[in-house]
Amino acid sequence: MKTIAKLALVLPLGAALALSAGCEKKEGTPALPKSMTDAAKKAEDAAKAGIEKGKEAAAGALDALKGNMDGYLKNLGSLGGMLEGIKTEANATEAKPKLAEMIGSINGLTDKLGGAGGDMKGKLTEMFKGQLGPAVEKVQAQISRISSDAKLGPILGDTLKGLKIFQ
Repeated sequence: MKTIAKLALVLPLGAALALSAGCEKKEGTPALPKSMTDAAKKAEDAAKAGIEKGKEAAAGALDALKGNMDGYLKNLGSLGGMLEGIKTEANATEAKPKLAEMIGSINGLTDKLGGAGGDMKGKLTEMFKGQLGPAVEKVQAQISRISSDAKLGPILGDTLKGLKIFQ
């Protein structure tokens, strides 16, 4: 008896949803009560509103990630320039605290960017690929140069190993 009661409630609601989705009513099919078609319409409107709010939230999240990417690229560019200027042991020793601070800032942004979902991360990478690739290559080349240097590597090697690159 309970199953029959459930079917009596579900079938008309399904028919109401089918009608609200644009399905045609066949001749001989009993008309649904107005309250059911109104309920189906309200459910459809609520679903549309929810989808629209989701789109707005996604756009806001993408804007925030763009801001993070701008900061990341700016810091990465500064890091690359700073690393290019390190040629002596004195330069390396003097730059080490500033490098550690800059790497910490870059790592924080990398974590935020890396936390984006795969779809958002892909959009970001595509949007900024013209800037991201060259900046990463420059920094990696300088890290390689410094790390392999017999005098500079021991001073900055551990600091530079801590850098997280967004990819």
